[in-house]
Amino acid sequence: MMSIGIGLAINQSLAVCDGLLNVGADFVRTPKHGVVNRKQSLSGKRYRSGKTWVVCLESLMLAYLAVTLAFAVQHAHYWSIPFLAMFCIGYLYVMGLSLYQNR
Repeated sequence: MMSIGIGLAINQSLAVCDGLLNVGADFVRTPKHGVVNRKQSLSGKRYRSGKTWVVCLESLMLAYLAVTLAFAVQHAHYWSIPFLAMFCIGYLYVMGLSLYQNR
C-alpha cells in the first residue's frame, strides 16, 4: 500500500497545485458506463482515461529512481535499497496502470 501511495504522489501533487493556483481545470469524473440496474453488467464495457503528459513525468521519475537504486546497490548502501525498491515498485505500478488505461 505504501508503494501505491508513493506512486500516486505526482497525480496528487498536480491536483493540489491546480486547486491552489485556481487554474480552472475541469474535474473529470470516472465514467459510470451507463449501468443503471442489476440486469446490466460491466463485462463488455471498458474504461479509457484521457491522454495526459503525467505518464511522461511518471516514467522520468521511475528512470531516476532506477538509476538511484542501481547506484545504491553498486556502492553498498544497503539501508537505502528497500526504500528505493519500494519507490520503484510504486511508480512502476501507477505508470503501468496509466499506460494500460490510455491504450
